[in-house]
Amino acid sequence: MKKWFLVVAVALLIVATGCASDNKNTSNEKAIKEKKKGQTNQKNTPPPSQLIISSTTSTVDSGFFDFFLPKFEKKYNVKVVVLKAGTGEALKAASRGEADVVFTHSEKSEAPYVADGTMVNYKRVMFNDFVLVGPKSNPADIVKTEAAKDAFQKLFSTQSKFVSRNDASGTHTKELDLWKLIDTALPSATPPLAAIPAESIVKDFDLYRGANDYYIRANTGMGNCLLLANQRGAYCLTDRGTWLNFKVNEGVKDLAILNEGDKVYKNIYHVAMVNPEKFPQVKKVQAQQFIDYILGPKGQKMIRDYKINGENAFNTYLD
Repeated sequence: MKKWFLVVAVALLIVATGCASDNKNTSNEKAIKEKKKGQTNQKNTPPPSQLIISSTTSTVDSGFFDFFLPKFEKKYNVKVVVLKAGTGEALKAASRGEADVVFTHSEKSEAPYVADGTMVNYKRVMFNDFVLVGPKSNPADIVKTEAAKDAFQKLFSTQSKFVSRNDASGTHTKELDLWKLIDTALPSATPPLAAIPAESIVKDFDLYRGANDYYIRANTGMGNCLLLANQRGAYCLTDRGTWLNFKVNEGVKDLAILNEGDKVYKNIYHVAMVNPEKFPQVKKVQAQQFIDYILGPKGQKMIRDYKINGENAFNTYLD
């Protein structure tokens, strides 16, 4: 009897060992198949190509590129590198062939680069507007809906502090245009201003506004300018997209929009390809894909869909 039990036990042990071995083999075979499948997929999917976009800061500071670029990258297997700078510097980078695509917002600054062939396939993409923000106490007594010219006149007349980008960006270019609209012939000013051309107002601001106390040259991006304006109790011109993204920041808690709505505040963004005939290194295919995508139905819908706290940061051209 004992012998019979011993035989059965040995037989069961052999069967169990065999099953374990079969399970192990099956598991190993599955792992090998999965590994081969992964290797095959890696072989079939090439590494992403790189696309360099020389862009104004507001597409980044507004959060728009964080929203838009991942979908483009996934669709075309592209890795986008953004060279974030003021429009002036972004255009200079393009003129040196350091980017494939340009995304900026100052038609006046862009025009020479289109004319000399640095940029091709130059297209209007979207728009928002500029707004004048400043201390909630509003020492210059600016009316929210008054003309931009009148608001800037009050800034000048009351010697109110103002933070300037001072970086040849699209925002800085717009600011300079707005200063040129005002009347500098203030009888109480010292020295007399009647003889000073309006075009010189920023260049000579320190001379007749009291050194650096009033006109603060920041030489930095929009976000940093807003933080500085809050620190100094100063006014500042900003694009609406960046303001919407920053206004919840504790660092700008004392600022508010104090003037908006004038048609001169309109802020138009353009996209273009850096000319591959001038710069053979430009990735023409990927650059064209980006332009077609952002101008196409999906890209334009994404622009309309991008909201910050329920507000549209940008608008599209539907024509």
